[in-house]
Amino acid sequence: MLDSLKNNSIFVINKNNLVMLDYDNHGQSAAKSLLNEKGSTTISRKESTLLNKVEKAHIKFYSLTDKLSNDSGIYGIYCRVNDKIYIGSAINFHARLIRHIYYLKNNKHHSTKLQRAFNKYGIDSFKFLVLEITDKSLLLEKESYWINYLDSYKNGFNCTDACKNPKRFKLKSEQIQKRTEKSSKTVMCLDIEGKFICKYSSLSKAARAINDQTTNISSCCKGKLNYVKDFIFVYASEYDEFKDYKYTPKPKVFTELHKKNISDAVKGKPKSKNQIDLLIKRSSKSVVKLDLEGNVVKIYSSLKECCNDDQLYIKTLKKSISSKTPLVGFIYEFNENIV
Repeated sequence: MLDSLKNNSIFVINKNNLVMLDYDNHGQSAAKSLLNEKGSTTISRKESTLLNKVEKAHIKFYSLTDKLSNDSGIYGIYCRVNDKIYIGSAINFHARLIRHIYYLKNNKHHSTKLQRAFNKYGIDSFKFLVLEITDKSLLLEKESYWINYLDSYKNGFNCTDACKNPKRFKLKSEQIQKRTEKSSKTVMCLDIEGKFICKYSSLSKAARAINDQTTNISSCCKGKLNYVKDFIFVYASEYDEFKDYKYTPKPKVFTELHKKNISDAVKGKPKSKNQIDLLIKRSSKSVVKLDLEGNVVKIYSSLKECCNDDQLYIKTLKKSISSKTPLVGFIYEFNENIV
C-alpha cells in the first residue's frame, strides 16, 4: 500500500469497497476496485513484483482453454487472485496443458498447492504463460532458473526449488524374463477347417505374417475370438493334434420378444384400413400373360400367383406392366386393361 501511495495513488472506501484512484501522466484518474465480485482481494500490477518481472519479458497471457503451440520450453500457470505461479517445462506446450487440466479437474495434481488453489478459485482465475521457448536439452536448467527468478517454490505452487534429472524406469530381470516368455510363446496357425498350416515362434511374428495385431492373435489363443482373418491360432503348449479345431458358427437363437421387435421394426408405421384395402385390391388384380404377337398364353388371378409361376419379382412385374415393355419374352397386362 505504501508503494502505491508514493506513486500518486489515493485509496477511498466507498460502500464497503476499497477503490484506488490512480493518476496517469496526464493528470486523469481512473478508479480501480481492489475487491472482486465475491469479495476476495485481487492483486494490482503495481503491487505485484511477479507481474512486473513477467511484463518486463513481454510475456503473453493465455487462457487455460486456448489452443497453444507445440513448441518446447518453460511455462507458468498463474493465479491472478492470490498472485502465485507454478513453473514447469514441457516438450509440447499444448499437450502439457491438457494433462494439467485433466489432473486438476480430477483432483489428482501432484502439486497440492496448485490443486487447492484450483479447487478454491476455479479455472477462470488462472492464466497460462509461455515464459521461454528453448531446446529440449536445456529444459531442466531453464526451469530451475525460472523457479528461482519468480520465487515459485516459497511463494508459489512449486513443491521443489530445483529440477533434477528424473530416474529412468528400469524393469527388474524377473519382469524382463516374464515379458519375454509371454511375447515369445510359440503359436500354431490353423485354417477354418482346423487343418495345421504352420508354426510361429512368437505372437509378433504371427501378427506380421497376417498383417494384424498381436492382441487379436492372443485373444484367439485364449478363446476370446473364434478366428482372425480366416485363421485359427492356438498356443503350442495347449495344442492337441487329435482335437477338432474346426470353426462351426453357432445358430442364432431369437426369443419371441426379439422376433416381435424385429417384425415391428421391419413393418414400420402401421397402415390404415384404407391403405390395407388398396394393397389387397392391387395385389388381387387379374394378370394376363400374352406372347409378342398378342395371343393370350395364360390368365392369373393375382400378381403373386403370376410371380410364383413365372419366378418373377413383384416390383419387376409391376414395372413391366406400367411401362408396357416385354418381360422374358412375354407381355403382361392387368385383365381390366384388356379390351
